[in-house]
Amino acid sequence: MEFELGNRKNIFCVLCFLFTFQANAQTEKYSSLYQQTDVTHYVNPLIGTAGEGYTYPGATTPWGMVSASPHTTYTTPLGYVLGRTIAPAGYYHDEPLIEGFGQTHLSGVACNELGAPVIAVTGGEMTPGSYASTYSDKVVQAGYYSVMLDDMRTRVSVTTTVRAVFYQFDFLNNGINHILVDAYNNLSWGDHEGFVEKIDSQTYSGWSQTGNFCYQGNKQKVYFYLKAITDCDESGLWTSRGKVSSTNQENGNVGAWLSYKNAKRADVIMGISYISIENAKQNLEIEIGSKDFETVLRENINSWESVLGRIKISDKNKEKEKELFYTSLYHALLHPNVVSDVNGAYPLYGSDGYGVNKEHPRYGLFSMWDSYRNIHALLSLFYPEQQQDMMYTLEDMTLSAGHAPRWELYGSEVNLMVGDPALSILSEGFVKGFKFKQPEKLFDVLYRNATDENSQWRPGNSEYLQFGYIPEKTKDVWGSVSTTLEYSYHDWALSQFALKLGRDKEASRLMDQSYRWRGLFDSQTKVVRPKDKYGKWISGFDPTANDDSWWLSLFVDNHGGPGFVEGNAYQYTYMVPHDINGLINLFTSIEEFSINLKSIFDKGYFTLSNEPDLIYPYLLGIDPKRITEMQQEIQQQRSTYTTAPNGIPGNDDAGTLSAWYVFTALGFYPVNPASGEYALGVPLFNNIQIRIAEADSLFRITADYQMQTENWEVVTYSNEPLDKISISHEQIINGGHLKFVTKMHH
Repeated sequence: MEFELGNRKNIFCVLCFLFTFQANAQTEKYSSLYQQTDVTHYVNPLIGTAGEGYTYPGATTPWGMVSASPHTTYTTPLGYVLGRTIAPAGYYHDEPLIEGFGQTHLSGVACNELGAPVIAVTGGEMTPGSYASTYSDKVVQAGYYSVMLDDMRTRVSVTTTVRAVFYQFDFLNNGINHILVDAYNNLSWGDHEGFVEKIDSQTYSGWSQTGNFCYQGNKQKVYFYLKAITDCDESGLWTSRGKVSSTNQENGNVGAWLSYKNAKRADVIMGISYISIENAKQNLEIEIGSKDFETVLRENINSWESVLGRIKISDKNKEKEKELFYTSLYHALLHPNVVSDVNGAYPLYGSDGYGVNKEHPRYGLFSMWDSYRNIHALLSLFYPEQQQDMMYTLEDMTLSAGHAPRWELYGSEVNLMVGDPALSILSEGFVKGFKFKQPEKLFDVLYRNATDENSQWRPGNSEYLQFGYIPEKTKDVWGSVSTTLEYSYHDWALSQFALKLGRDKEASRLMDQSYRWRGLFDSQTKVVRPKDKYGKWISGFDPTANDDSWWLSLFVDNHGGPGFVEGNAYQYTYMVPHDINGLINLFTSIEEFSINLKSIFDKGYFTLSNEPDLIYPYLLGIDPKRITEMQQEIQQQRSTYTTAPNGIPGNDDAGTLSAWYVFTALGFYPVNPASGEYALGVPLFNNIQIRIAEADSLFRITADYQMQTENWEVVTYSNEPLDKISISHEQIINGGHLKFVTKMHH
């Protein structure tokens, strides 16, 4: 008997080894697909998952609706206030437990949302809501995530299409394993509620409610349709009491379960929609249908290779830099993302119900206080197809609502941050040749709100139009100076829209509005600062203050000094990209302008984590005597990005900080996006080739110097020296050769 028992143990160990080996071999096979790519294998989605990057590591497609990612940290409002680990996207690197996988996420934003519905796995007795597990041996790639859940002895692998997700569970233990669908628990701070219906023993549908993003009161339902490809042995629903249900429908704190006895693998697929269960089902059937896991994964890899591969880098000595570059480009291509279903249905903006557009995909998650600065410039150059569809989306939102959105989240206006940023994005698009269906009507709506003293969509607009600035303590205005500067730039951008339409009268008025910010510049302190409604400076002014009250600083870091939004006077004074000459005149000379700007870097007031000063390094180059300092500062700030999980120097803000790195690595930056000009900087690589889809052209960037020891002194475009330190949008999309050289080489 002892010999027999020993044999059984040995056989069991051998079988466990074989099953483990088989699962690992499959993972290695999937991972090897990335080695066949030119650039996608460089992407490291773990970058930004620690520190304050707030990205997620899970699988998604370019601009995908679905993002399947593990949850390690469920940040609560109380935990947020108390300064505990913050993970708005549900994942913080090296937290010890994975508590299921969400199917929808926001990248780089600072407030919790989505993460619904949750899929998890347990073993033994079925216990709803209790599925946390230690984990190991994770594999993280663009479009693919795989991890061993140690406590469950299960390897979970996942990939996605735009609107659907494919899970593969490899069970390494004998006995019963359960796959759970939790329709109640998610990442949001809104009132949780779920609904699940059993269609048959292999198929479930339902929805999970999320919302209250940054306490803004939004609500949305994430609808799902799940199908187990691998036949299960038992399945059912659980109820709000954590008990197995005897019915086919349940509401509240509910979910579904599928049990597998002695199975070694189970495949599960799910479609997602923001419209209906039926649409989620259709999304699943059309995008996955009868495809197997490897086919879906290959298609996902190909989609990433197609978009990332538009930029090719030939620099064999900079593998780590390529990892940073392509990961940054990857993060910049997550939002705004597709929100319409395969049948064209999408959630309406600012109202209930849905619309249908079968001609163009509809996009959502327009984090425009962030993205107007560089994301849309990046898309305009390298991904014009998506940018065009985003322009149609924003146009339709504006015309249907009667005002432009500010911070849109899948049909809801969450009114975050300040300014009127859609004016910049739409005007930039029009200036750069993107199409609108009704440009005159669109302009009329934008212009009416920009010049309406009673516009509820521009807080403080009455005072802004009356005084040329918004006085401190104006009702409903966060950051009187910051909001004034934002309105000023956005009005200037809209003036460019007007000029292209031939609306010279409106353009003149908008330009006049855009220059009146100058009244907030203090010639004594050499910074912009808040005034009261009588035109007097606010007393007790500290240009370095980052919080406007001691008590608020106890709950929110860097809320902003008096008059400012998430920053201080130094981080806003130069944020007038449309009026740099006006600012130089206020300083009285370009020398004084550049000396004061350089001191902001020298004294440590510049921070990449604050979007308004992202343009500062490039502004140094306006003074010809400071070009070398500009080049050095760009390289210094670029070095603050690393390939570590905390390698993004602040909230990625839907890809904005990543887009800064992409542009900076290419050697130019959209200081004033609506102008159509890009300021020259310092390319990170010696040879870059960019395929411009719009014009079917090739744009090449080369640098024939060692950037660590030399700096460029001449820049040529198609062999002709540039007579300015910028290059135009037209020059880039038309192709050609941008070459950075030193005097010794020309």
